Amino acid sequence: MDIQSIFYAMGIVFMSVSFVFMIALIVLLLYIKNRVTQLQKNVQEKIEVAASVGQASGKAVEIAVDKIRGFIKSKNKSKSSNK
Repeated sequence: MDIQSIFYAMGIVFMSVSFVFMIALIVLLLYIKNRVTQLQKNVQEKIEVAASVGQASGKAVEIAVDKIRGFIKSKNKSKSSNK
């Protein structure tokens, strides 16, 4: 085997390893992209759930505040009519 054949064989090996490495890198990038997309969807779903809970609890608080105001007004009216 002369030096030219050795360099030729080394070039083939290097290109083959580089090709496999690039394919593995592309697969890894696609895997990471899918995981990030999945994580983003999960976070958005949790935010939507938290927002809906916040809206529901906000409505409940508003109803409770209205009832308390009504109760206080009725107490004030009854006190003023008793005097």
